[in-house]
Amino acid sequence: MKPPALARGEGIKVINKWSQIPPARPLVVQRYVARPYLINETKFDLRLYVLVTSMNPLRIYLYDDGLVRFASNKYTNESSKVHDVFTHLTNYSINKKSASYLSNEEAQEAQGHKWTLKTLWRHFDAEGIDHSVIWEKIKDLMIKTIISAESSMVNLFQNNVASRYSCFELFGFDILLDSRLKPWLIEVNISPSLHSSSSLDLDVKSPLATEVFNMARYHIPNRIKVKEQVEIAEKMGYGNISNLCFDRRLYIKEISKAERSKQESYLQIAAASESSLPPMGMLDHLTPDDCRQLVLSEDELATSQRFTRIFPTDQTHKYHKFLEKPRYYNLLLNAWEQRYSGINREAGRNVLEGLCLSKHHLKVPANVYVKKTALGQQTIDISGLEAPQDVPTYDGDKASTNGSSANSSQNSQESMSTPSSESSQDRLDTQAETENKVGVKEFEVNGNKESDRCNQVNLKDKSNPKPEEVTVHTNGAIEMNGNTKVEKNGKSELHIEPVLETTTAVNNLSMGVL
Repeated sequence: MKPPALARGEGIKVINKWSQIPPARPLVVQRYVARPYLINETKFDLRLYVLVTSMNPLRIYLYDDGLVRFASNKYTNESSKVHDVFTHLTNYSINKKSASYLSNEEAQEAQGHKWTLKTLWRHFDAEGIDHSVIWEKIKDLMIKTIISAESSMVNLFQNNVASRYSCFELFGFDILLDSRLKPWLIEVNISPSLHSSSSLDLDVKSPLATEVFNMARYHIPNRIKVKEQVEIAEKMGYGNISNLCFDRRLYIKEISKAERSKQESYLQIAAASESSLPPMGMLDHLTPDDCRQLVLSEDELATSQRFTRIFPTDQTHKYHKFLEKPRYYNLLLNAWEQRYSGINREAGRNVLEGLCLSKHHLKVPANVYVKKTALGQQTIDISGLEAPQDVPTYDGDKASTNGSSANSSQNSQESMSTPSSESSQDRLDTQAETENKVGVKEFEVNGNKESDRCNQVNLKDKSNPKPEEVTVHTNGAIEMNGNTKVEKNGKSELHIEPVLETTTAVNNLSMGVL
């Protein structure tokens, strides 16, 4: 019996009568495993570390080391000893107070009342016990435990997390082995202690903390001048990277109409199928959003050293039946693992590298809303379009796109039209007479001065018998997500804030914690 929201073994009691349970207090009550596996006649449990880097798609990693924590008194299941916490509880915070507790400073030694997991594996090997079988059972237990809470955690993620960049969790799993070496889950701890009270703790937790930061993909904040970023990258051996800093387009949650349509169609196929395998063809045409998900997954996996990804793998599709419902990103990553796991991993990464070089993964959706006084409110939705690959740069009154003329950019945008904009009787004719007025001022981005040009283009609508002036403002103080605003001041105004493009492909920078 244990109270909720407490730690370090506080308030835990072993009871053997229903009358010992308080009737008016919130409590967690668990069945006691009366026949635990014993070493040196004492009970022990395992503290293992699981890193969840994403809930949708679900990605789970298991650390290769942990702590083995022993009770300080020899085990007995006699009723007279039921209240002896030094016999039944394995928490370090409790047992360190026992007169019989023996500390262990050597991570490689099987002595005292605290070992490392790797020391336990060596002990099992000496006893002729195959610990790999136990390890696989523990993985299965962890996956099922997280899946049991997957639905509620995904809902919390969708409702409360604005960016995928800001969401990860390290869990501390407490596992007990019974006399048949079957693993039992005692509890799952959020924010497990990384405090090191001995050199043994330090040997386990220091590299763990380092890799957690690397696996969480911590990026340098976008506050360094571009020139300084290039110099720093060259010093660190990343001469081919021109931008080291955070680019939030890699982590956005918004998707376009075309991407949503693809997701819905494959979810329908998966829901109607009796197979747990992902539908065929998911990888044939990767959308920018697909590419972002796969890039983050592969970049994360390439960073891992002592963390092993246990979900997804090419075998974990069997767990999909335990999920409340199929989710597109889980199917996508599983399809990727089916095709590119093992020796094919490098081939898959080459596919993603090619897409990244063309900045396919940085194309993000944008919406434009237009108000007209004559016809009321009208919406032109271009969320099905892909964002431009390059930032328009201006030279005098002539626009260019990284060396390409403005005509190529205009043609590209004209070829990507939506049904709503095509069917509109009030669409704008961009080849009407125009009058350009360009105002220039300086503004500072990340410490660099740039030219801010405000283009005002007066366009005539041919479809209106009485030509109506529509003023298009392209403001240099732009938003990265391409959000737009529209005001009604007697005439229609279309304010477009284009998507900011950078030369960032994949941020491969990892951070080491000393």
